[in-house]
Amino acid sequence: LLRVFKMTTENILQSIGTTGGIKFFPGTYVPTNNSRYSLIYNNFYNMAFTIDSIDILDDIVVVGISSIQTVYVYKISQNILNLIQTITPRSSSLTGTQLFGKVVKIANTGIFVSDPSYGSNGAVFVYFCTQIGLSSWYQSAVKIIPSVGVNVVGINFGSDICINNSMIFVTSYIDNTTTCFKYIYDYSRKFIKQDNNISLPSADNTLFPYRIMFLNNSNIILNEKITNSDNTYQNSLIIYTTDLVQNSIISNDNNKIFDYFTTFNNYVLTNNKHVSSSTDDSGNTIDITDDSISLYTLIGSTVNLKDTFNSKSINIDTNTDDIGIVYMDNNFIIWNIENSNKVYIAEISEMGNIIPSSVSMIDVENLISIISIMKHSNGIIFTGYNSNNMTVLVTYNLNLI
Repeated sequence: LLRVFKMTTENILQSIGTTGGIKFFPGTYVPTNNSRYSLIYNNFYNMAFTIDSIDILDDIVVVGISSIQTVYVYKISQNILNLIQTITPRSSSLTGTQLFGKVVKIANTGIFVSDPSYGSNGAVFVYFCTQIGLSSWYQSAVKIIPSVGVNVVGINFGSDICINNSMIFVTSYIDNTTTCFKYIYDYSRKFIKQDNNISLPSADNTLFPYRIMFLNNSNIILNEKITNSDNTYQNSLIIYTTDLVQNSIISNDNNKIFDYFTTFNNYVLTNNKHVSSSTDDSGNTIDITDDSISLYTLIGSTVNLKDTFNSKSINIDTNTDDIGIVYMDNNFIIWNIENSNKVYIAEISEMGNIIPSSVSMIDVENLISIISIMKHSNGIIFTGYNSNNMTVLVTYNLNLI
């Protein structure tokens, strides 16, 4: 990935400057030039089956397809996806799997694959790498199942996973309650043990359910949505320490929900969907949604809202404000217009300003909608659907103009 500036954690998102209605720090800034970033189309890959999950680490792409219980591992070389390993229950000598590949994650220690319907509760299968730094993984898996604190059937263990080099967090749900399990592992000994778990009662996981991410080395973040007695709803992003002690909460108002979120270091970027009611010309009550993007930062246990903006505030020419997937790195932001192939990229300058792209919106080729935006070592991979409803991976180079 080409980086425009070397930025420290402190100034990464001190961040985002102002253009139009955006105000991330006091004062007004009008950029005098355009972003030096450009997305250059490279290639596309049709998938024969619908992808459930995709994760990327440097030049390795892992794709999970639960309908055929298969995980494909690709290596990007000269912007070409080359299949280097296939993982299946059969190749792993596993029996009784049902949704193998529903969630996949990769770390430099291994590949993590979930089957939320395995056995009575679900399971996560860990394929450690044969040697850190090599693109090779053992075919046999270390199985993780819940063993402490939960004795119910059908908890969908493995609904989401987040990992670092020593900890694994796995979420599950049953009866509108999300449980987060913590595991400690030792790569050198290939040893994993359950450390703790915590439940979020009364959660209604009907929006991007079960999503969990590391916020930094000391905190994780996950979503909770609650339906009120009057059928309005609200949700929060709850920040826990890695010891599963609640640290802070990013709250939203009633009927304003975090539709999607992503993290980078101590920063959280959210897509907010606010639903309100209005009356049309015929007197009928209609729901109106207004989407925006918010940027938060965590300092200690204090969450600060940097600011909120939408497409209109930065003068993007689009027929809708509906925002879909959001993605953030330390010096750029990409988001797409919901249910479309349109994306916008902006540069984050070292001085803390958003510099708009020279192109208002970019149409990602070979897609009509986008479900995932991720970076690899040299560019961006968009996952989405084409006009035939096939899942497609589209690669773009991230270049400097």
